[in-house]
Order: sequence, then structure tokens, then C-alpha cells
Amino acid sequence: MQRVLIFMISNNEQYVGLWQPHHDDYWHTVVIEPGARADGQIFTAVETLLSLHHLPLKSITHIGVMPGPASYTQLRIYVATANALAWALHLPLFAVPTGSSLPEDIPSLLTSAKRDVPIEPIYPSIID
Repeated sequence: MQRVLIFMISNNEQYVGLWQPHHDDYWHTVVIEPGARADGQIFTAVETLLSLHHLPLKSITHIGVMPGPASYTQLRIYVATANALAWALHLPLFAVPTGSSLPEDIPSLLTSAKRDVPIEPIYPSIID
């Protein structure tokens, strides 16, 4: 069974999502609260999301990340987190292009997932 963890930044809102096809609750997102240290908030959101579904981290099969555009700091944190988790868990990683329709586009995005190939951030031309 596929279980995909996706890190997203949209309109300065930040989320982590879990997609599990063929499951009653196939798409679930948790907002990553702004303000405090973003890196700690990401892992708290991942833990919350997985615990709501009674899943261990090792049950994740793929990781996706929206590589931008967003603020420089957000991108560095989110892309680095996705790259590090994919590398540590030896999971395929893919980029979620801006304008993707989630969760509908996830099956087609999975075709681009690769192991040991990091995602590069797309920095804005004007840094916030």
C-alpha cells in the first residue's frame, strides 16, 4: 500500500499531507503553525498526522515536497526536511509543482519519484 507524505507551502500557509489510496481517509493534511521555529513545527505536524492514523514513520513509501516559490527560509527548511527524510529512510522523493491539484495529481507525480536524488528549491527572484 502506498503512503505518501507531502510537504506544502501555499499562500504563506504550510501543511504536511498524507495520501493513502484505497483508504477511507485517503487525504489528510495538518497545518504547520507559523511563528515558532519552523523546523520543530514540521516534525510535530508529521508526528501528529501519523499518530492520527496510527502509523509509524517507516510505513511511508514516498515523500513529496513543493519546491517553491516561497520565502527563502521556508524553502530551505521544507526542501531540506524532505530531502533528509527521503535519504534517511531510503524513500523515493518527488517535487510537487506549483499549481498541482492535490490529491488528484499525486498518482502522476509518483512517476517522477527517485531515490537518492535531492529536490532543488526554486527560489523567488525577489527574496522576502
